Amino acid sequence: MSFINAGTGNVDIFAGNSLRLTGAFTVDGILTSIYGNAINIFINSDTFFLVGNPAVNGTLGALVTPNSVIAPLANGNPTILSGTVERGNIRFQNLGPNLVSNPCSQLQYSNNECTQAANNVLQPPPPAIIPPLQPPSELPPVLFPQEIALALENNDLENALILLDQMGCQEVSSYFGRTCDADELSLAQIQAILNEIAKQTGKKPAVIYMLNRPEQTDLLMVTPEGEPIYQAVKGVGQAQVLKAAEEFMNNVRDPRLVNTRTYLPASQQLYQWLIAPLRPQLETQGIETLVFVLDGGMRGVPIAALHDGQGFLVERFSVGLVPSMSLMDTRYRNVQQGRILAMGASEFVDQSPLPAVPIELAQITDDLGGGKEFLNEAFTISNLQAQRRSGAYQVIHLATHAEFQPGSPENSYIAFRDSRLNLLQLRNLQLYRPDTELLTLSACRTAVGDLGAELGFAGLAAQSGIKSVLASLWYVSDEGTLALMTEFYHQLNTAPIKAEALRQAQLAMLRGDVQVKGNQLQTPRGSIPLPPDVARGGGDRRLSHPYYWSAFTMIGSPW
Repeated sequence: MSFINAGTGNVDIFAGNSLRLTGAFTVDGILTSIYGNAINIFINSDTFFLVGNPAVNGTLGALVTPNSVIAPLANGNPTILSGTVERGNIRFQNLGPNLVSNPCSQLQYSNNECTQAANNVLQPPPPAIIPPLQPPSELPPVLFPQEIALALENNDLENALILLDQMGCQEVSSYFGRTCDADELSLAQIQAILNEIAKQTGKKPAVIYMLNRPEQTDLLMVTPEGEPIYQAVKGVGQAQVLKAAEEFMNNVRDPRLVNTRTYLPASQQLYQWLIAPLRPQLETQGIETLVFVLDGGMRGVPIAALHDGQGFLVERFSVGLVPSMSLMDTRYRNVQQGRILAMGASEFVDQSPLPAVPIELAQITDDLGGGKEFLNEAFTISNLQAQRRSGAYQVIHLATHAEFQPGSPENSYIAFRDSRLNLLQLRNLQLYRPDTELLTLSACRTAVGDLGAELGFAGLAAQSGIKSVLASLWYVSDEGTLALMTEFYHQLNTAPIKAEALRQAQLAMLRGDVQVKGNQLQTPRGSIPLPPDVARGGGDRRLSHPYYWSAFTMIGSPW
């Protein structure tokens, strides 16, 4: 056997007289033969188990979990295990006879070196994979939607607004094992934020809250001035909305349907229910940016691709997603010409390759006007931390796989070159020290219809501590991702807010300004050669179908 990489799974090994793992891979700079969330090894052997020497019974590299390591000694000698050894969530037990003879007969070192190493289990500091936060023993119950419904029916719109915002805060905080300790925001406070943003950016925003009830859908909109605007879509309950959302998603995210418009009926239906009731007020007040606080089941829907029969929502508004205004960093800072830390991998140990990543990193670093890029072997958690310590970056771009899976946050992860960082571990990277304006994850996928996966996606900015996160709802093709990312960072140099830069990039793809021509990605500024695995033999390809552009979502502050 070469090595074992179980990712987020556990490793349980039951072996006879000998267990030999002769290969290894790298986990954050540690040569590793076994990696998993927990490691349990049970053998029945008459020889010692050597971590660092697989000649008879042992491993070439270390045993590594997210918070424990048993590795060879610093001088290169193996660590010798016998009897029962426990370190964190690594457990080794030899069920065979007690080994009292000198283990040096198994080694190729001098007797003096071997004696110094015998029975010495290395206890290094944990690797750069950060241990997860421990959730409190009891979490507060999430506010019941009935309280919100009662406030709406009594026309107590300000109280309904506070409850809706706190419900989003509690849902995300509970998912990540914390309490919602953010201060409640009143109507006046939210409007003050919106007014200040409008003054600084020239873009007038509104916040739209949505509540799905069994018998109707409630929409509550806050604009910079005036009373909240409430619309009840009666007779359209949760089941109908979620069914239309599922139909829309099944058609818009399927790459086999990029030459069709099968997504359109469901897209138009959702628009009529969720946007059309508010459209007159949006037009009257000159709103340009929409911040959505959506209910469960809807956070994974590409709202920008809703269609009014004439065009997509993105053709009129820039769009952002946030679980709660109280969780948003509402400060505005211009990121034009900001420094970027661009990292990624084109090849992975246990993930599909991303062949366009080298070009992606080079292009975006040039477009934003300054920064550093790190590819493949240099794409590790420890290097990310080291680069953050060495200088301030306004933007962090990770060209890598990220999965938002059902269940707890530990099931969802960001993939580095040869290790994974789950969502609970993300917070402890402290990417908010110093402040980071934007984190981009360019190859994400969210489980459809799962509330946990949705909360992980929608709560990315709050969990990372970063003001804004750009991420995708599904894996987009390599050429689509490259097109969106290169155009987005170009637009970021001139757009007043991040969501508008995303909108302009999406419009460039929708309108055919960015498309594949033969073996080139054609942009308004020239052509970018595509690698053979992406070009796939040439041929022209438009990227106007929403499969290519609508997956990308601005989470957290759109500003």
